[in-house]
Amino acid sequence: PDLLTRKPYPRTQPLLSPYMLRSLLCHAIWQLIILCIFIFGVGDVCPDSHNLNYCGNSTIYHDNIGAVKSGRPAAFDSQYLPSAENCIPVNERPPGYCKQEVEEDSKPNQHNAMIFTVFVLMQLFNQINARKIHGEWNAFTGIFDNKFFLSVMGLEFAMQFLMVEIPGVNTAVGCTGMTFGQWVLCIFIGATELPMHLLIARVPLKWLPKRLTASYDSGAGDGIPLLAMK
Repeated sequence: PDLLTRKPYPRTQPLLSPYMLRSLLCHAIWQLIILCIFIFGVGDVCPDSHNLNYCGNSTIYHDNIGAVKSGRPAAFDSQYLPSAENCIPVNERPPGYCKQEVEEDSKPNQHNAMIFTVFVLMQLFNQINARKIHGEWNAFTGIFDNKFFLSVMGLEFAMQFLMVEIPGVNTAVGCTGMTFGQWVLCIFIGATELPMHLLIARVPLKWLPKRLTASYDSGAGDGIPLLAMK
């Protein structure tokens, strides 16, 4: 009934309002930053090459934040560079061995599981923000009145948990089960979408490129987005 009482919008009115464009752009930038950190800053990394004549006990891979396996073969952990005592290459391997082994013997790993889960949970929490697309600050207003929305969110989280934790299913998506601490971290990172909504709501609309908002008539309709959810 409420939909029928709203004023009509012109046929030329853009589907996306400036508020929606602001949310899309800012949340996309935030998610891109987080995913880049998880992809390139977490897990072990294969260097491009290594010096087989280097004297010193050091592995020919290095760990980033968290020391999470990124598909490196388990046997690779025990391979070292030349001994510091005689400077004779031990277990000599050619440059690029690590990358070649990872490509040929890539296995499901927790690094992939964390990237996958963080991405999904960021979308999940951002669904709460997406309920308010007209610049509202409080994204939780009326959320408990929509039991269907809450049920869908719960189902989405359950499916993500099962995809990561059930053997066989997680193999299909290149993941292995995560620890409790890793799940807590992923949920925490995903939940950062909620405070980001408050910050994004303070971003002035005039900062948006004018060519994106030039055709939008703020006086058209009743000022309430057609797709707004209570």
